[in-house]
Formats: sequence, C-alpha cells, structure tokens
Amino acid sequence: MANEPISSAEEIEEAFQRARSAWYQTRPRGLAGDFDGVQKQLDLLGKAWQRAGQHPTVPRPVAGVENPLEAVGKALRAVDGHASVLAGQDLWAELREARAATKAVRNTATSLAGDAFWGQLRNNQEWRTFWHRAEANSSAAYARLSAALADRLEGTSSEPRTQAAVAALRDLQNAAAEYSTRLREADPDKAMAAEASSEQVKADLDRMHHPYTGYGPLGGAAHSQEDLRRIHREVVQASRKVTDRYSEWIATDSGKSALRSSASVVRAFRQAWKDLPPENHPGGPTSLWDAAGRYGKVAATAHAMAQAVRHQNSVPAAEVALLDALADDAHAHASRLVRTLPPGNDPSARAYRSPGEALETGQDVAGDFRTWRGSDMAKKLLQHPNDPRVRAFGSAWRGLLRTPNHSAAFDARSAAVAYAEAAKQTRLIAEAAEKSVRYPYKGSDIEELRRVAAAAEKHAGRLAAGSPPHSVVPSSPALERRREQSASLGAVTPGTPLPDRPGAVRPGVKGAGLG
Repeated sequence: MANEPISSAEEIEEAFQRARSAWYQTRPRGLAGDFDGVQKQLDLLGKAWQRAGQHPTVPRPVAGVENPLEAVGKALRAVDGHASVLAGQDLWAELREARAATKAVRNTATSLAGDAFWGQLRNNQEWRTFWHRAEANSSAAYARLSAALADRLEGTSSEPRTQAAVAALRDLQNAAAEYSTRLREADPDKAMAAEASSEQVKADLDRMHHPYTGYGPLGGAAHSQEDLRRIHREVVQASRKVTDRYSEWIATDSGKSALRSSASVVRAFRQAWKDLPPENHPGGPTSLWDAAGRYGKVAATAHAMAQAVRHQNSVPAAEVALLDALADDAHAHASRLVRTLPPGNDPSARAYRSPGEALETGQDVAGDFRTWRGSDMAKKLLQHPNDPRVRAFGSAWRGLLRTPNHSAAFDARSAAVAYAEAAKQTRLIAEAAEKSVRYPYKGSDIEELRRVAAAAEKHAGRLAAGSPPHSVVPSSPALERRREQSASLGAVTPGTPLPDRPGAVRPGVKGAGLG
C-alpha cells in the first residue's frame, strides 16, 4: 500500500501540546521546568514516528482480537525471542528505537513527576488524551516496521529459525495494526480509558523504583506453600533459560574459542559460570540472594566479553547478540532473585533508612515479646515443652532475643527470614490457643500475642524491602551498552529507558502501555 505519514506534523505537535498542558496543570510553580527532560523524549518519539512513516501502511487484519493491547505485548515479547536472527537488520534497529522512544516518554515523565505527582499527571484529562494518541501512533509504527522486516526476510532463507522469526513479525504486524485502528476509531476526548486506580499508580511507581519484581504470583512474596512451589518452579525455569542462552552461544565459533582462551575477561566469565548453583537448587530465601550475586557476576563478565569483541570487530554481529542476550537474561534473573522475599513478607513495605533504625525496631519487637512472656498464657505454654508447636514457637524467637552486635555487619535478609518465621509461628500459637478447649487462655493474652506477631511481620517486611547492595546485582548490561552507544555518538539522552532484552519478559507491565 502507499506510504502515508503515521501522523501529520500538526497532529503530532497538537498531541505534544496536550502533554505540555497536562504537565503545567499538575506540577507546582517552580518545578514545571522539569518538562525539558520530557520534551527531549517527545522529540525523539516524533522522529521515530516519522521514520516509521516512510514504510508502507498496514491494513487492519480481517480477524480481530478481543484484547489487542495484550496481543501487542505478547507479540512484542515473542519477536524479542528471535533477536539473534534479526540482529544486524536496520529495520529491527528501527523497531527497537520506536519502542524505546515510546517507553522513554512515559518512564521519564514518571521519574520527573515523582511519587508525589505521577498519580495526578496520569489521570489528567490532557495527559490521557495525549497518551491515547501516542499509543495509536506507536502501534502503527510497530505494525509498519514489523511488516517491512517480515517482507524483507520472507523467502530469503528456508531455515526454521528465520521462518519462525517471520511468523512472529506477522503476528506483531496484525496485533499492532488492529490496536492502532481501534484507537484511531475512538475519539480520545470522549472514549478515554477509566482513570487509573491508586493500585495502578503505585504499580507505575514500583516499576520506576524496582523495574524487576520477584518471582511468584505476588511479585516476590509468598503466603502459602503453593506460592513457594510456584516461586521454585519459576526460579528453575529462569535458570534453565539462562543455561539455554549459554548453550546457544557456546556452540558458535566465538563460544568455542572462548573455551580455549586465556584472556582475563574470558577466564573471569568461565569462573563465574562455574560458580553458578545447580538449576534445580532448593531456593530458600537466603540462598536466593546468594544465587542472585552469582548470576549477577555472570551478567557482568558476559557483558565485558561482549564489549571486548564488539570493539575488536572480530566476531559476527549475530554471535555478539547471543552473548548480549546471555548477559541480559542473567542480569534479569539476578534482579528477580534478589527481589524474591522471605515467606510472609509484604512487597509494598517501606524499607528502613539505616541499619541502626532496623536494629532498634528489632529490639522493640523483641521487647514486646519479652513483655508477653510474663503473661499467664506464656506460663501455661511452658508446661507443654514437648508439643511440636510450642517447640517451633520457642525456637523461632530464641535467636531474636539475643542482644544484637552493633559492630558486626548487619544481614537484613537473614533477619527478615528469621522475623517472618517468628511471626508465622506466633500466629499459629495464637490460633491454636483461641481454639483450645482443654487449656483455656485469656483473650487479652491471645490478643497481645497477635500484636506481637503483627509487629514481627511488619518488621520482617521492612527488612526485606531494603534495596540490595550493588555488589549483589551489578549495573544492567543493556543500560551499559546504551550509555556506551550514546557516548560514541557524542551525546547522552536523559531519561532513556533500557532497551528490551532479547527473549526476556519484563514482569509486571500490565496496563503500562506499549513498548
């Protein structure tokens, strides 16, 4: 079909004016100048739309889908899985740039608006109208670029990998064309989506502060045995995915030569890979953090190798892309491992500002427990030392009642595990005491024990919420590549998000928009 601009210059400027208007309506006087950072991303987004508009338009598919936004997200992730086949294609680079530019506008706006103002900005009518039009344009860009790339690859190779990549691109073409058409058919001033709930706004901010969530159905928390089993399954699956990336790369010529190389960067990678835990490791709360550090080292050393061969121009781009994918997936796995919390913890808990504050709160919780030990209920429980529930209860608290060593390094993760276990055993005792007929206990003592359990649980959550030290999970390889690419061009773009990791699913992005 004929080439037509995705949107006219006047329509693009009008949409951007909506974003500016929303910003100035939301931000307090004196801080509105922060919009300069958003404006830079808007300029890049407009250029991405213009480049995509040079490719033929894509008709709406005959068969529609019930939820085209979800279909676009699924298709984008599927295409990412074929990054090694698409590497080196200029249209693939254009598609990634269009996605990055779309994400950059929202990510930069979220970051600059901050916790205090993002909720107001997201629900501002002008901003919602702007974002409606932005998603229509970006999804049209995805449709055109994926169609053009599929057209180019189709018939060039009969290899199954190439054919699978073409099929994934066609799925993206159809889903994006359908979504763009539906958005254009709806008047953005009248057919807007419902305002974001407080939970959705919080999810946006959580993605900004912690782009990777933990494993499991609750974003890293576990409140039942089934939650723990699911976390275990997801951890094992992700570990195998990293191994598969390694196997794919090691089978290449550059991978085989790495087995024989004596270069320091290669030796460091081999040692990091050797130090990984078994794929099917038990994955207890503390061992997950240790595993995160090990996968983080694999990510850092794989990235260092990729950068070395990239600078030497000695390895085919497709093989370097495989090494990049290994580094990215190892980093993503490490980031999710370190965000997987001890059982019973709340992902929304606020972290302590310092180890001193955490230690003081722990002493307060232990003091509450000591006070309860003077109750009639506690004295009666001491008469049943052989009851397994009483033994588990006493064992959980025994180590927490010791005077903390302020001169020793504070291990917040281990403390979180310990306090979560104490909270769990305390609740079990309170529930058993409430149901007991043979041994009646005072209601006031049971209620006081419940308060102790709640305090221990809250303390455990705040301990677990603390950001891990940088030594556990190093800087993202994808971010490092983007910085180096920007530096080589002589300019660094503020607010630019991480490029999408080939084949990796960014968790928790439902409702976050395109890209």
